[in-house]
Amino acid sequence: MTPKDIIVFLEDTPHWNTRLSYAGKLAHRWRAHLTCVFVVDGLELHLHSDYAIGDGITEMLKTFGDSMRTAEAEMRAAFDKIICDLNLQGTWRRFNHERDQRLMLYARYAGLAIIGGGARPNKAQTRLGLSGELIFASGRPVLLLPENWPVSRMPNSIVIAWNGSAEAARAVANAMPFLFEAARIDVVVVQQIGAHKIVDFDPGSELKAHLARSGLNAELHLLEGRETGKLILDFATSNSADLLVMGAYGRSKLSESVLGGTTRHLLRNSAIPIILSL
Repeated sequence: MTPKDIIVFLEDTPHWNTRLSYAGKLAHRWRAHLTCVFVVDGLELHLHSDYAIGDGITEMLKTFGDSMRTAEAEMRAAFDKIICDLNLQGTWRRFNHERDQRLMLYARYAGLAIIGGGARPNKAQTRLGLSGELIFASGRPVLLLPENWPVSRMPNSIVIAWNGSAEAARAVANAMPFLFEAARIDVVVVQQIGAHKIVDFDPGSELKAHLARSGLNAELHLLEGRETGKLILDFATSNSADLLVMGAYGRSKLSESVLGGTTRHLLRNSAIPIILSL
């Protein structure tokens, strides 16, 4: 079953329209309700904000407020146009200096949440960026869309980074709507050099068989090395993947904002959309 509620989180950064348009295209394909949350940035995250004094503070607050209202108006107009042009049902929300946990609650009532992700040169801190892991804690599927990703390039070739973990299993389950529409599915298993292997049990082959029973044909690829994140990304890039499906690698403690090294490498460096499950 395809998601019937999609939520996309926007912020005042370049290429926000890519994220919104991609979400709209998915909502149209699946006839889903589209919710857009505009996340007002915190002034404290802006360069030089700590140096204003006296009348400068008042002026800075006014300038900042005006810029946020202008940005929201532009995004709201684009959202309304997508809703109208694609004949969708939609809801607009504004997240303004509330508890960051509310972002998690917004995502919890959606079948798919879309946020920004991947490589971004000179990436500045934003409220949404700092709250990203809280959105993961919603327990709902999360898709990280890189900036500049072509809106016309929907998931047709999908790579599953498989390590047999509960997180990876959740990611595959969450990605099923995409997998059923894909023309190509590759399962990648990275075998750590020197790692202990369970005799007579091959997790990659087991997943391939599991997918086949659902009518999905997948190719299995066994890679070996210590740089798991780099191996996965290199494979996905060289095979022109449109989506990477993965569970978090390593220890994950959202309350302490800790993710494993492989996961962080993939999130920070991927130029490919990712469905991530924790």
